[in-house]
Amino acid sequence: MANKSDKTISSLPSMEHTFHISVVGEDTKQMYKGDFTYRKPTLGDRAKSQVMRTRLDGDLENLDPNIQAFHSMVSILRHTLVKSPSWWIESDYGYELHDLNVVSEVYKETLRFEKEWADKVYGKDEEDKKDKSA
Repeated sequence: MANKSDKTISSLPSMEHTFHISVVGEDTKQMYKGDFTYRKPTLGDRAKSQVMRTRLDGDLENLDPNIQAFHSMVSILRHTLVKSPSWWIESDYGYELHDLNVVSEVYKETLRFEKEWADKVYGKDEEDKKDKSA
């Protein structure tokens, strides 16, 4: 039987986060602007993302770690961005861009949301608590 202190889905913070980016591509010097809506991944989203990453990496032993990180970012973003600008969709969800910093900026915003969400649900971690008490 569930404990009364267990949180229900309805009592959790919003699972979606809308954000805006405005960033100049490091390689192309093109300005990329737009609004994105990120949705916290379900188990199914995580599974789809992992399958996509595995396919992109191709089980290559010597694949550059930077490429592996890029594959991780685009596979997660493809399955968690529920709204995005047309340029993002037309670039195959960032995969066909020339500017890694643009993909990275979008991904960093999702990580910020995930941290904020976890802080709301679980509270700040012990290190944050220690820093504030010092």
